[in-house]
Amino acid sequence: MKENLNKLSANLFGLLIFISVGLGAVAFVMFVIALVIGGAGGAAISISAQKLITFGIQMASLGVLCGLLHIYLGGKHYLTLKNECSAETIDKG
Repeated sequence: MKENLNKLSANLFGLLIFISVGLGAVAFVMFVIALVIGGAGGAAISISAQKLITFGIQMASLGVLCGLLHIYLGGKHYLTLKNECSAETIDKG
């Protein structure tokens, strides 16, 4: 059960971050188009891009939550000072 939940959280993390980056790229293109068009049409496109960015930030936040869940379910602690390599491995390398 724990392994399945760990895989699910890793997959959700990847999917949500992919969606977030994709929405950011689309919003960038929208802002460039709005800058070229200008006027009221450009303003309308910019407002739509802002709404897209807000949704992308929400997706990224959920992705980070899934990533943290994946780290803790996997029992990995990346921010510790514990050395996981044995002394023999270090001597050979």
